[in-house]
Amino acid sequence: LQPLPGIVTLPADVVVCQNDTDQFDVVTDGGAYTFRWQTDNGTGGVTWTNLNNGGFFSGAFSTTLSFTASNTLNGHLYRLELTNPVTTCVSLSDEVEMTVNPLPVITAQPQNAETCVSGIGLIGVTTADPTDLFQWQINTGSGFSTISDGTGFFGTTTDTVAILDPSGLNGAQFRVIVFDAVTNCDSISTAATLTVTPEPTVPAAMVPIDICGLTSTALNGTVPANGIGAWSVAIQPAGASSVVFVDGVNDPNTRVQVDAFGTYEFAWTISNGSCTPVSATVEVTYFDDPSPSQADAGGADTLSFCGTAINLN
Repeated sequence: LQPLPGIVTLPADVVVCQNDTDQFDVVTDGGAYTFRWQTDNGTGGVTWTNLNNGGFFSGAFSTTLSFTASNTLNGHLYRLELTNPVTTCVSLSDEVEMTVNPLPVITAQPQNAETCVSGIGLIGVTTADPTDLFQWQINTGSGFSTISDGTGFFGTTTDTVAILDPSGLNGAQFRVIVFDAVTNCDSISTAATLTVTPEPTVPAAMVPIDICGLTSTALNGTVPANGIGAWSVAIQPAGASSVVFVDGVNDPNTRVQVDAFGTYEFAWTISNGSCTPVSATVEVTYFDDPSPSQADAGGADTLSFCGTAINLN
C-alpha cells in the first residue's frame, strides 16, 4: 500500500467582509505533491469544480488559495486536492466555508456644502440600516484623517457632522466611514467639499441727496470686496409708481430715475453666500421747481425753490 499525501494543518473557515482579501491555507508533510483547490460553487458539497487562477482567486495550484471576497461567493465550500505524482495517490483536505458579509449601503452620499465663515457647516450621509455606525474624516490637503468632537466639530460619529469653526477650512473635503454594527464591515463615502464664504463687505454710510426736478441721479454705494451688492427701494412717496435703476441694480453708482416728487430711501445691500446680508440706505429728495405764478401767489415772504428758501422781500 502507498501512503496518502500527508496534511499536517487543515484549512479553517473564513469570515470576511465583501471586497476584502483573505486566504485558505494547508500545511503538508513536505512531500513533492501537486495541488488543486476545488469549490462546490454553492451546491452544499454535492458537486466540486477545479479552480483556476484569475477572477477572484490566485494560488489555485498551491497550498494557499488567496481570494478577493465577493458576495457571490458567500456560503461556498472549498477543499484542497493533494496528488502524489509518483503513486497517483490523492488526499482531500477538510471542506471549509467562506462567509462574506455585505458592506453597509450608502443610499445618499455626502453633498458639497457652503457656509459663512461665522456660521456652522453641515454635511450628512444616509444609509439603509439605522443601526449603522459612523466616523467622519477630513482632508485639508495631506490626506484624510479622523476628526472628533470638541476640536471644532460636533457629531463626528453620527450621520451628520457639524463644522463649528469653518475658518481656514475653505476647500476642505469631508467623508465618512460607515460601519455595520454587527460585522464591523465598512463602506467609505465619496468626499464632499466645504466652501467657506467670507462675510460681505459692510457698506459705508451715504450722505442724503437733494435733486431739483425729476432728473436721474447717480447713487454712491460701496464697491464690495466680498459679495454682490444690489439696490432696492426701501421707502417711496405716495403717488410714485416707477423707480428705474438705469445702469442695473448691481451697479454701485447706478443712476436712478423716478416719476414722482418727494423723498425716497434706497437700500444698497451686499450679500455673500449664506452670510447675513448687510445694508446701508440713502435718502434722495426730489423737489418740484415752482413756476413764476406760484412764486407770486399769496404774497408769501419766502418761497422754496428745489429745497432752497428764497426771501421774496
